[in-house]
Amino acid sequence: MSVLYLLTQHLTIIKVIDTHLTKQNKFSDKDTGNVRFACSGSIIAKRVVLTAAHCALAKPEGYKLSTVVIGEWDISRSPDCNEFFCAPTTQAIKVESVSVHPGYEQKIFRHDIAMIILKEEIKYSVTAAPICLNDKPEIVINERASLVGWGKLSGQNNLVGRQQQLDVPLVSLETCERIFGESVPIHEGQLCAGGEEGKDACSGFGGAPLTLHRDGQYTQVGIVSFGSENCGTEGVPSVYTNIAHYHKWIVDNLPS
Repeated sequence: MSVLYLLTQHLTIIKVIDTHLTKQNKFSDKDTGNVRFACSGSIIAKRVVLTAAHCALAKPEGYKLSTVVIGEWDISRSPDCNEFFCAPTTQAIKVESVSVHPGYEQKIFRHDIAMIILKEEIKYSVTAAPICLNDKPEIVINERASLVGWGKLSGQNNLVGRQQQLDVPLVSLETCERIFGESVPIHEGQLCAGGEEGKDACSGFGGAPLTLHRDGQYTQVGIVSFGSENCGTEGVPSVYTNIAHYHKWIVDNLPS
């Protein structure tokens, strides 16, 4: 089974796009270079994508959150195919609104979670399916979690135009408190994972899901929030928004 099958049958990663507004207030064309893939996200309902608040809000002046692209694997190929399978056509759906946690604090990444509400429903398929959300607060230290998204991994100099996957160990909050505590206070709404030499998600992975594979299915336990500037340093994990801590907020704020 290829990586394409492994990821897309159980887990769909979304590209969140910022689109520059022209003087005529129309969306500019992708070929102009004004569209950039800002973040990642995951499907949790037919019109809802879960991501990080810093992805939903932190955009350059003159940009607005415009579109999510669903079911993409490799932007250099259309359609995405391997020797056994060609994926369904990607879906580009406009954003209707964004729901950001009311307690979000940008400087310290507190409550770094948001939901993107789409104007149209996602058509579920083998490459576009919702992820289960973790509602159990307990974690198992050193259990391997899977991170999938768009961006650069440790050791890569340039962005890669396809989904990438990395397995990282879950570590204690105390570990992150020792490393980030003075500059960015760590709290119970966060998870820590990683800390292995040369293995970490760097720029472009914001909003990506951290998942565990249990009982034959993927469950999302975290959302990429922030990490060290020295990405992939031994003993320095990254910080994720803890899905279980925000499960009630997510359920209570889903659109009807």
